[in-house]
Amino acid sequence: MSSPSPLLPLSSALLLTLCAATAGHAQSLEFSVQTQRHSDATRLNEMAHKSAPPLRPRAGRNLSYEDNELRLAYRQGSWTLSALGRQSAAIVANQDGLEFARHLIDKQLPAGDRRFDLDLDYRGFAGGGLALARQFLFGDAKSARDGWSAHLEVQALSLKRLRHTELLGSASFNAARRAYAFELQGRRAQDGMDFPFQQDYAGTGWGLLGQAELQWCGARACAALAWQDLGRLVWKGLPQEALTLNSETNSYDADGYLVYKPMLSGRYSQPRYSSSARQRLQLRGHYESDWGRSSLQLTHLQGFGWLPELGLGWNLAPGGMSERLGLQGWGLRWASHERRLSLDLQGRRWRLSWGSDRLSGTEAHSRQLSLAWIQPL
Repeated sequence: MSSPSPLLPLSSALLLTLCAATAGHAQSLEFSVQTQRHSDATRLNEMAHKSAPPLRPRAGRNLSYEDNELRLAYRQGSWTLSALGRQSAAIVANQDGLEFARHLIDKQLPAGDRRFDLDLDYRGFAGGGLALARQFLFGDAKSARDGWSAHLEVQALSLKRLRHTELLGSASFNAARRAYAFELQGRRAQDGMDFPFQQDYAGTGWGLLGQAELQWCGARACAALAWQDLGRLVWKGLPQEALTLNSETNSYDADGYLVYKPMLSGRYSQPRYSSSARQRLQLRGHYESDWGRSSLQLTHLQGFGWLPELGLGWNLAPGGMSERLGLQGWGLRWASHERRLSLDLQGRRWRLSWGSDRLSGTEAHSRQLSLAWIQPL
């Protein structure tokens, strides 16, 4: 039998804390949905196929990710209580590893002797729960756009999916023998994995993740430092596998002769699994001038590196069609690694953003969409 979820008492505590701390403040409801999908080595429409997609890896490390969030937030004063659902997954793999996979998928052998260094890291989870956030103002600041401020959020999630795979080693091709030699180590943990003599395990896991941001704003400029998805993801009895493959292992027989003996060993286990989510560190800044707004965002994705993004924005003068539509401003953002251009629209009570790296849907490697509606109460 599964143990009671620790989210139940935590959810009650979040509700009591919000009710006690926010009486008499301005209130609003906000509904938001956002999705981001990107793949360096393959088109997005090819990832939905059941068969292995064709691979066209970039030089260096390759990144593929998908982040989806659905959120309903209740704001009162400096506090926000949200119900949310999240799905987050990211694969980081080196070029050699993807080139090796492409040879296997295409059933082609390298033209000559070649060594492939393999390095793959995949982390993903999906679930839903509650989030409690608070904004802090320091000194004489009257709002987050005036002086120093901080924003903290804690997410308590019930996990329906949790997966983590690591693979490290090499594969060497010998053209004369037309054969590969492997030296690999890997580990895998995921729900739904089956192996002999497997014991029952908890049907859900849980996660406690934190989001933190520190911001300074002056008359025309703002700068912020944010850290996302700090915390742990836990699943009791989650199936796990450790694998070692070495096709160059040698041993001696009873007569003392050297014998070639490939080795494949795997070990299954089901201890309490605990890991971190893939964290992001963000540096953001923007400057307001007479002609518009310029912005820069640098996101460091754990296990991959920096993802830069540049933006330009403009406010619209009141009157005309824009006022009838409730449109107050618009902007453009360029994500350089994803090669994705996004259009941002800002209304009185809504926000909309859409971006892609291609106008043709069948050729796209990267897409982004977000929508938010704010209703004062």
